[in-house]
Amino acid sequence: MDKNFNLSLLIIVNEPIELSDLFNRSNGINGVSLKLMAPETRLVGGSGITFAIGGGNPNFAFRGAVLGKDLIVFNMVYQNITRGIFQTQVPGTKDILAGNETFNALRDLVKQLGYSDIFAYEIGINLTIEHNEYPLYGEIKGLRTMKSPRLKAIKLLDGDTQGKDLREEYISEISIERITHQSGKSIVSTVYRTKEFEENALHDILSDIDEVVKLIR
Repeated sequence: MDKNFNLSLLIIVNEPIELSDLFNRSNGINGVSLKLMAPETRLVGGSGITFAIGGGNPNFAFRGAVLGKDLIVFNMVYQNITRGIFQTQVPGTKDILAGNETFNALRDLVKQLGYSDIFAYEIGINLTIEHNEYPLYGEIKGLRTMKSPRLKAIKLLDGDTQGKDLREEYISEISIERITHQSGKSIVSTVYRTKEFEENALHDILSDIDEVVKLIR
């Protein structure tokens, strides 16, 4: 992979994160300092005589807690399940080694905090590539409204997904889709969720992306 990509690293635990409990867990752990700032709202000046204070959705980020990168924490709620999420992001990189070091540091931090019931480890990648020519789709015959349909996107999904909630499955997905408003560009995105921590996961995902991109080149 010779292009920069945005990397999102998550550890999902089988219990909700309660902030005061999280601070208690961090007390006395060498090298762990969780300082929580209030969510920021950016002020935008206008030409009028008043300024309105408002912003987007707040999230809780511990500044620089994972090798100098922010630790984002939140709870994911769906149906009757609540799970805690520890996340860190590495924007605009192509350094696999640094990505692996960050994921290892995130895993070590979660372990030090005493969260041992791990539901999943998840890696997300997205990047933009210079391409938008997709091959003709020849699998369906006898269409009445299409003479030579082309693929709009490529999406590969691997996992035990038959009739199941994908949020509960360990899956691998690679998607490549043309960007509607940008000529000659497509967005590549992946989700790779595993039960066990895999040392070579990031390298393997990037290798698979290269192989899938070849399908449209």
